[in-house]
Amino acid sequence: MQLEFFQILLITIFSFWAINDSLISNTLTQPVIAGFITGLIMGDTTIGLMVGGTLQLMQLGIAAFGGASIPDYFTGAVIGTVFAIISGEGAEFGIGLAVPVSLLMLQLDVVARLGNVFLLHRVDAAIEKMQDKKIPGLVLAGSIFWGLSRALPIFLMLVVGDSVVITIT
Repeated sequence: MQLEFFQILLITIFSFWAINDSLISNTLTQPVIAGFITGLIMGDTTIGLMVGGTLQLMQLGIAAFGGASIPDYFTGAVIGTVFAIISGEGAEFGIGLAVPVSLLMLQLDVVARLGNVFLLHRVDAAIEKMQDKKIPGLVLAGSIFWGLSRALPIFLMLVVGDSVVITIT
């Protein structure tokens, strides 16, 4: 199976939306939900639930207290589900791929948080200078930066990885 452009676009939009939603409800970024929705987009919810459910079990008991970063099982569930389906190798392949992807995204999470700290300092400066009109734009920029911290790597992995996975299998 090969990824269609509309699938890449839908998964990228979903990842942008879900990571921003995680600041409010933390529902869409649960690995089992991410695996299901990705499986729905890819046409195989069973594999999506198997990959997402396994990663959900790995995530149990892990929390980002005090701003600590944890493996990004959301991105792992999305990427693992997609590549499990396009490779035809099944959920085991997707789970095996999802774990290193989750650990890699742990590092990018730190970069995204660092970018938002920079914007927070800009908000503080705007408050000190009584520039109230700048604050909503800076807050929106933080939201866009946070969404791109997942959407961009997922987009790149889907575009580049599709051809690599198909070549290997």
